[in-house]
Amino acid sequence: MVSSNVGRLEQAKTYTQKAFDLRDRVSEYERLYITWSHATRVLNDPALARTTLEMMTTAYPRDFTARNNLGVLLMGQAQYEPALKEYLEAVDIAPGEPLPLSNAAYALLFLGRYDEGIAMIDRALAARPNPSLALLRWVAAAVRGDARAAEYETAARQVATPTQFMFAESNLAAWEGRLKDYAAILEQLRVQVRASPDAGALQGLNAAETITMAVLQRGPWVGRLKALASLPDLPPQGVSQIAAALAIVGEFDTVRRLLPRVAQSDMDDPQQAQPAVVSRALAAAAEGRTKDAVVLLETYIARAPRAMDLHYYLGLVRERGGLIEEAVASYRVATTAVNVVGPSPAVMSAKLALGLLLKKTGDTAGANAQFDDLLKQWSKADADFEMLKTVKANR
Repeated sequence: MVSSNVGRLEQAKTYTQKAFDLRDRVSEYERLYITWSHATRVLNDPALARTTLEMMTTAYPRDFTARNNLGVLLMGQAQYEPALKEYLEAVDIAPGEPLPLSNAAYALLFLGRYDEGIAMIDRALAARPNPSLALLRWVAAAVRGDARAAEYETAARQVATPTQFMFAESNLAAWEGRLKDYAAILEQLRVQVRASPDAGALQGLNAAETITMAVLQRGPWVGRLKALASLPDLPPQGVSQIAAALAIVGEFDTVRRLLPRVAQSDMDDPQQAQPAVVSRALAAAAEGRTKDAVVLLETYIARAPRAMDLHYYLGLVRERGGLIEEAVASYRVATTAVNVVGPSPAVMSAKLALGLLLKKTGDTAGANAQFDDLLKQWSKADADFEMLKTVKANR
């Protein structure tokens, strides 16, 4: 469990398998716990994991951990209402435990129950300071235009590390179209990264900036993105993310050269799997294989339903394949994904794509509703922000 929590996933699998091999030497409660862990980490069998957790909650109804873990499993399947029920049961059993409180807050925000979610975050932070939760509260408030955002920003700055805070700040800057601010924040992060012993951190930060700027602003950033793709020592995560960005901006010659390396992505790691699916799907669509592209995306979404931002790429594939009604439906789903995935470039890209497609089909009122929402979001954006210029030209 500790290995998993600190990100050593292969080590966690090894220890889980060893525990499973020795499960006849422990108590019944521990045996169920190990069986759930084995089903989750080694077998990747969510049905067995759920059955085991349900047995635990039945046999040990006052155990808040089992209910919390069942909630986590259900959250991963985008079953937010059932997950919230389990979290709240865990809170009732152990009202002072911060983890069920935190998880309940996430579930409420995912369900769009913003005020309840913020109140639950307040309870969780009172139980134990949590930088991630404090940053989430601030970002959620800023995205929503909540007047308490400044207060939450101050609170987040007090508990988060400078690096954590600046990453959240950079995401908000990109979301609001303040790309000059985004670049300035990343330069501050570079100063910190250069002083760290992690040699790959600077390369990762530079790649993240290039990917984000190429997708949002195009221009010379696309050339820099193509140059990144030619580096021989890219980690698997970098290869898949660069390939996805190149596919988004339409550089399919380079994408096709990367696809053999993309095929080596670890599909159990969302940081590799999701961009790998995007690059493969958009490349297939560019070749006229719309059905194959749709299947790729829908299969992954079925496996990871919380990846709601993928509906944007599903919309792109369908629009390019002439499936207009289906594209509109996909874009609409993606525009609501901010509750789940946060201030993602894919969400605002979906709003823009939806507005343009609605205008193209004659729904001027529907298009203007999307454009007006973006104009509000980008009220502080740079004047040369390309997406803002597109909205102004079409409103």
